[in-house]
Amino acid sequence: MIKLWDIKLYQKKKGKYKAVIINNIGKKVEGIGKNPREAYGNAEVKLIVKPWLKNSD
Repeated sequence: MIKLWDIKLYQKKKGKYKAVIINNIGKKVEGIGKNPREAYGNAEVKLIVKPWLKNSD
């Protein structure tokens, strides 16, 4: 099985969580949320959706 993403989760001060995703080509994105799932979701959107929206022109 090929590993595509490296995911790290950190708990920040004031109860916020920070997820860091590094994909197989070395792109690093960060997402912050109130819980781990929200933090991961925000990071995933930056990794997948944002570049797709920029390239749709």
